Amino acid sequence: MNYISKEQETEITAAATQVVESVMGKGLTTLRFVRAAGPEGRWSYPTYRTYGPNRTREVADALSAAGFKANMECFVDEDGDDGEGRPLIRHIYSVDLPEVICEPR
Repeated sequence: MNYISKEQETEITAAATQVVESVMGKGLTTLRFVRAAGPEGRWSYPTYRTYGPNRTREVADALSAAGFKANMECFVDEDGDDGEGRPLIRHIYSVDLPEVICEPR
């Protein structure tokens, strides 16, 4: 597996964060690293939490326009119930940069 260097990781995530914040606003997104594994080994890649389907599309489009390969994601999670037995369903929206291959975290 060919990981990018820590210096490249810092430069790429700084540039991507600038694009994301131009859409979301400064401080209104969270950068995290997703861990992945496959036959090639283990790695991680950056993901930005975007808090809704419309913003997710806007962020993905802005990142694509800036030259990043960006994937929109929606994770659906059951978060307990409302006290009357009905499930509380969460939708967690994010935009991933899957081609930014970093060392596993």
